[in-house]
Amino acid sequence: MTDPFVHIPIVLTFLLIASAWVLVAALLLWAGRIFIPNHVREVSGNGVRNMMAIVASFYAFLVGFIVSQEWSNVSSAKSQVSTEAASLATAGFAASTLPAPNALKISAGILAFVRTEVCDEIPYLATANRQDPRATAALENLYQISAHVRPASVMKLPGFNQEFSSMGDIGSARRQLVNAASERVPVVLVIAIVLVGLVLLTAVSMQDVRHPKAHLATVLAVALFVALGETVVVSLNRPFAGAAVVSSSPLTDGLPAKYVRCKNPVLLTSTSSIRPGSQAR
Repeated sequence: MTDPFVHIPIVLTFLLIASAWVLVAALLLWAGRIFIPNHVREVSGNGVRNMMAIVASFYAFLVGFIVSQEWSNVSSAKSQVSTEAASLATAGFAASTLPAPNALKISAGILAFVRTEVCDEIPYLATANRQDPRATAALENLYQISAHVRPASVMKLPGFNQEFSSMGDIGSARRQLVNAASERVPVVLVIAIVLVGLVLLTAVSMQDVRHPKAHLATVLAVALFVALGETVVVSLNRPFAGAAVVSSSPLTDGLPAKYVRCKNPVLLTSTSSIRPGSQAR
């Protein structure tokens, strides 16, 4: 239900949600002045205040619970990006210990996969809930390169075993990233937060109106409060597109930009050019 807001800036999202709630507040105020006489408001004042306190507490609890869960999901996605980056770095270091031309082929395959992750898969996960086929193909190609190293004795080297093991870790981290991207706030919770906000706003609009301006200001403030809570929930619902965007920078840290840029990358000709400190030389 929150996916339509994925590509909308967070400020505009708040303005849209706030506008909707201000409109609801205006309708409730209009209906209240027509159908609820002032003497009824005075008599039911204590009951309305008690209901407001209960509903406001429940709304705050509900928003806090959802935000906590969504922030945990964002943190998990960030952790998985770091895990994948560490596995890629390990695979690259291990591959560089292999004899030529295997070291160059595997390292080039790793760089191709990194480019696909940064340029294709992570942007793709902003709206999708499955792995990008281009990144899957790049990882499969890396497996194929590793499976066809020659001579066969290279496969017995410690560096090859470490590189191949790291590829399994990379695949596992990718699956966790997709899981994080596919997590959504359950529809029942979205409906609940809207309904509780509506009940809260209705209770506020039923207050005594002996001071119309103060009453109007209170209703509008509660409408904005409800809108703010829902905006926070919406902004955290997509870890690769919301306010707490998961960065792909750990995947490219320490690599020369020319090899991992999305447009016209330079082909790798020597593994020494991607070793730590190579950019400084």
